[in-house]
Amino acid sequence: MDYKKYYKEIKEKLIEYSKVVYYKPMTEDKILEMEKKIGQSIKPLYREYLLAFGMTQDVFEKLITDIDSFFEDFDFIKNSLKGYLPIFSDIDLEDTIYLINNKDFLDDFVYKVKIDSDDKIGQIKKLKLFQQIIEESISTLQKTHKNRCLNKNKVNNAEFTISGKDFNDFIEIFKPEGLKQKTDWQPKYYPENIFGDEVAIFELFDNEIIIERDDDDLQYRFELEEPVLFDNEKSIIRKTEDLLKVQKIEFDKIECKLIENE
Repeated sequence: MDYKKYYKEIKEKLIEYSKVVYYKPMTEDKILEMEKKIGQSIKPLYREYLLAFGMTQDVFEKLITDIDSFFEDFDFIKNSLKGYLPIFSDIDLEDTIYLINNKDFLDDFVYKVKIDSDDKIGQIKKLKLFQQIIEESISTLQKTHKNRCLNKNKVNNAEFTISGKDFNDFIEIFKPEGLKQKTDWQPKYYPENIFGDEVAIFELFDNEIIIERDDDDLQYRFELEEPVLFDNEKSIIRKTEDLLKVQKIEFDKIECKLIENE
């Protein structure tokens, strides 16, 4: 099957819903980075999907994931289910990971495996074709598009964690970007702050943000939010990440799923 052609046809079907569906294709460099990290090439079925739609999308509900969840799920299954790649995980009702067989290029089926309370992997079961998930999502969209949130009201969210030893450097580096503390540190929880965490309000990029610190001052956490339609060159999330990398500040970043902000 010519997956590149297939996904192009799907994207053409989405044109009429462009105001209410959002997807951000992954770049070739990002996919090569993924492949290097997992130690294997991603087969065309999923590789071309990522190049067409990426992981940041709200078109295909059963394929919504993010790069952090992908690597976390991959690390969890890689020894027990060699040759499989996670494409989606569901923890709402029970811990379930959905997978594809990355070894067999002719196998387009999606599989699922349940994780028990002891973090043991259960029996893997064949579900449906990957393309069936795509087609079912398009069918649902055709029925529900009038009730969907407009893209202009959707936001991206990213959580940053800075190591305590680097926090003062973070303050100095981001002062030219308008970072300043607006309130004193105070207990995060009231009336009992049993975990000892504290919070303070800062200003950054003309927005108020809440920074949390743990009771040992080892970690500082904050979230940034911006419209999904924001010019990527002006992205404050991207700018923050780039500045932290250039200045060699120790940090972790978790990108959350798209948020409907109506």
